[in-house]
Amino acid sequence: MISQNYNCRYKALTNTTMDKYWMRLLKEWRTSGRTGLTIPYILGSQKYLPAEHETQSISDLLRDIGENTSTPLFLKYCMDVNDLILQTIIASNTNVIGFYPTYRSLPQTGLFVSEVSRTERTTIEKIIMSLEERYQVYIDRQEYSVNNGQRGDFTLTEKAFIYSCYHIYF
Repeated sequence: MISQNYNCRYKALTNTTMDKYWMRLLKEWRTSGRTGLTIPYILGSQKYLPAEHETQSISDLLRDIGENTSTPLFLKYCMDVNDLILQTIIASNTNVIGFYPTYRSLPQTGLFVSEVSRTERTTIEKIIMSLEERYQVYIDRQEYSVNNGQRGDFTLTEKAFIYSCYHIYF
């Protein structure tokens, strides 16, 4: 059994966005003083959800975020891990240069993309294709995490964090 060193604080679910596994992870990660999580990390964390959970792909995740309007997320480049991360938008993010890509040819406010994230100013659909090219190989090899500049599976500490976020709700 994984150690439960983390205590998730989001027990009161008040909107459908908090029902999302990815929002639980991102908010608790932020609460613990960290910035955001990589897409492979978020998707890999699903292996700790109950078996009845429908596993999302990169495409499913980004479409789900694009359809979410209650808590926008921010796709940006993180120098700590030298990779793109997703994070919740906070007050200190308000002066960042970027854009809300369209989704299904319509405006959306679920995903904000920073200019320095090195993604083409375009649609969520094109961003999905770019992210699939970039990350699917890592996901297929179960290299969900980046530690000390190296990709690999989750550390025991990361597994404990993920487990603690999910076991309270599912």
